[in-house]
Amino acid sequence: MGQVAFVAVGLVVMMGVFVFLWMFRFKKAGPNEVLVIFGRQRRVRNIRTGATTSVGFRVQIGGGAFIFPILESVKRLSLEPVEVPISTAPKSTTDEVSVSVEGTARVQIVCDEASIKQAVERLLDQSPEQVGTLVGEVLEPHILGVIHQGSFHEHRNNQDDFFTHLKEASQEALAQFGLELLSLKISELRRR
Repeated sequence: MGQVAFVAVGLVVMMGVFVFLWMFRFKKAGPNEVLVIFGRQRRVRNIRTGATTSVGFRVQIGGGAFIFPILESVKRLSLEPVEVPISTAPKSTTDEVSVSVEGTARVQIVCDEASIKQAVERLLDQSPEQVGTLVGEVLEPHILGVIHQGSFHEHRNNQDDFFTHLKEASQEALAQFGLELLSLKISELRRR
């Protein structure tokens, strides 16, 4: 009878250790964030090319994941939109008017596997302010290009077209960071 009790106590202790370990190593992602779990190499297949590569992280979009002790660590990547202040240098329009733009752009990480991978590799440890600065530097030449393609009156009277042209022009550059342009609010289109 003593051996049975010893085995039963041992099983209860092992179950307790397992539950304790699971409880503290299971991490949950909110609906607006991604868990980036890193520390172990894993092979992933590129959906577009079919090539297999080795990466040092995995992502969990929503839900939760078990983080293996000692082998893995976790960081969080926000999927919240980031506001980016915009202030451009003057640029000539097609009617030879020098114009600068003041406003706010909003960008967000695209919620697909390829975009999140790009965002993890380039933005993981960046604060929203650092992301805003980076995005501002990426957007400025595209904004200047859009300014140069139209007249002052076209830009002033039709900001929706300005946004559409900017979104098309900057799409590839922002995609390198896993981002997309959500909106552009022009507070001032200034003649210089």
